[in-house]
Amino acid sequence: MDRREALSLVSLICGGTIVGAGSFLSGCQPKERKSIFGLLNKEEIKTLEDVAETILPKTTNAPGARDVEIGKFINSIVSECYSKTEQQSFIKGLVELNAVSEEKYGDEFLESSYEEKEELLLHLEDESRTYNRKQNQPAHFYTMIKQLTIWGYLSSEQVGTKVLRHVPIPGRFEGCIPYQQGEKSYI
Repeated sequence: MDRREALSLVSLICGGTIVGAGSFLSGCQPKERKSIFGLLNKEEIKTLEDVAETILPKTTNAPGARDVEIGKFINSIVSECYSKTEQQSFIKGLVELNAVSEEKYGDEFLESSYEEKEELLLHLEDESRTYNRKQNQPAHFYTMIKQLTIWGYLSSEQVGTKVLRHVPIPGRFEGCIPYQQGEKSYI
């Protein structure tokens, strides 16, 4: 057997294993998605950003939740980290949010005024407190949204560098640092 013949046989064997690998690894296929955006569709992400913007609105000194693209963050965490039960509860809650908004104000959440959105979220805050006291259930969807909003907002680059004190390379630990009125705070 000459060198060329040996190389062609080796490439045939290697190529065959790579081409046939899909049938052996069929259990490693990615999970199905609801849409190309992840678990949530574009409209649901817009609704999430509106809810988050109502919780953390834009001010003169700080960006709002929409400015840090909180909808993408929440979609990513819900799609990749939540269990199926939590995901179903989350999506059901978004549908319920729009249904309650239509029932109370005659419009979906996105179409409601800021005051109506604020009033609805305060109602959901109260509802979530009693709901979360029950055992063996996923958290109320509003609790999930609020926690993810705060987490995503505070861990965003914009807030971390422009609103809070950013120390790219931390030094030694100082447990007690005096605070002067108007200074940025550490997180």
